[in-house]
Amino acid sequence: GDHEQLQAIGAGAPFRAIAEAVGHAQLSEVRRQKADWQKQASIDFASHRTAAGLSAYEARGSLHLKTDRAETLKAIIADYVADRSANPNDTRIAMAHRRDDVRAINAGIRAQLQESGELAKGSNNPSGDKGEELAYQTHNGKRSFARGDRIVFLENDRDLGVKNGMLGEV
Repeated sequence: GDHEQLQAIGAGAPFRAIAEAVGHAQLSEVRRQKADWQKQASIDFASHRTAAGLSAYEARGSLHLKTDRAETLKAIIADYVADRSANPNDTRIAMAHRRDDVRAINAGIRAQLQESGELAKGSNNPSGDKGEELAYQTHNGKRSFARGDRIVFLENDRDLGVKNGMLGEV
């Protein structure tokens, strides 16, 4: 653990107490990013030098500013789908701060993939025939799934045999 990154665990800050009593390890090198400029940008972000980190991405054409929400969502969706087509074996993630934006991004990506034939579409048929969507009631409301949809489980469920973070595909 890194006491600069994680919140204290529980009442009384036991992680801090353990670190003070027996010492601690500190992450000293960036491992996730491979390019040196990305490593430096990560250090900049972690050190609250956000402008410097953003400048590094902007200098390499990796920062794109938009004028409004609709334009931003459209660009995120287009970039995601284009990268998926260009690099089908790679992984990618599209993130947003607000749940409404997350839903809009997911819906836009699904619509694009359905339009291109990479994701099934059709009427809501409970039989699950190929090309049809299935609708299920979840604790967050009704959700439709189609053959080819990727699902990330967000909690453990012994009955389903899944753990938080597991991926599934319909």
